[in-house]
Amino acid sequence: MIILNHTFAEEVEAVSLRCTDMLHTLLPEIEEIAGPRDDSWRVLPVQFFIDRDRSPHTYYPRPAERQVLVRLSYQTLESESRRTWQIYHEAVHLLAPGSTPSTVKVIEEGLACWVQTHWWGGGWLIDDGRYMSALAAVEELMEHGPFVIRDIRRRQPSFDDMVPEDITAVVRGVDPLLAERLCQRFSYVREG
Repeated sequence: MIILNHTFAEEVEAVSLRCTDMLHTLLPEIEEIAGPRDDSWRVLPVQFFIDRDRSPHTYYPRPAERQVLVRLSYQTLESESRRTWQIYHEAVHLLAPGSTPSTVKVIEEGLACWVQTHWWGGGWLIDDGRYMSALAAVEELMEHGPFVIRDIRRRQPSFDDMVPEDITAVVRGVDPLLAERLCQRFSYVREG
């Protein structure tokens, strides 16, 4: 919704502030099931890509100063539903910042998909096999209890540093192959 008395830049700033408020409201809820956020990182206001072909992600403008932000796709400016869908996903990546695309593990990406689909959904579906596979792995893990990821993160708070032994030591009866799968690097490269 564009307000006629505002410039486009002012409206983008207003949407950014609403999105940032949504993130800060959502994070404590995610912490309930997945453990505390590393609050040594400062979460900056949400930004939007100008390039219509860019995907949402977390961004580190000043890593030495431990600053992180969420960038949403341009299309979210036109769709509150899409905006919410992306925020629910990206919020998970703010729990333990430090991941780069080359270090994100399946457990983190799968949890982001789980929060996105189980808590909000909004009529959106995950239609990419890589994300569907990560989601399925986390759903299988969560069959062991709704707070299992929180319990694992008590042992190892960083998704990046998580190893299969962190999962098998905490989750009784978990399949060791599932633990290995969850600790693999997530591939952002589309197949085919």
